[in-house]
Amino acid sequence: MIALAGPLAEQRYRPVTSARRRVLWREAWRDDRANALKHAEICGADIAPLVRQHWPAIERLAAALQERGTLTGADLGALMS
Repeated sequence: MIALAGPLAEQRYRPVTSARRRVLWREAWRDDRANALKHAEICGADIAPLVRQHWPAIERLAAALQERGTLTGADLGALMS
C-alpha cells in the first residue's frame, strides 16, 4: 500500500493522459508497482480492493509526504492506522 500511495495519489490529484500514465508506470513508478505486486503476491492479496479499502490512509500519507517531504516508520504507522 505504501509503495503505491505516491503514484495513486499523484494520478488522482494530478490527472494525466492515458499515454502519459503508461509512461509514468513504465518509468517513474515501475519500482513502486513491482514492490507492491511482490508483497501482494506473498500475502495472497489483490491490490485493487486494498487500494479502495485503504484510500483514506493513502490520502493521509500523500498529504503528509507533501507537507513534510519525508516520513519515519512511526509516521507511516500512525498515518496508516
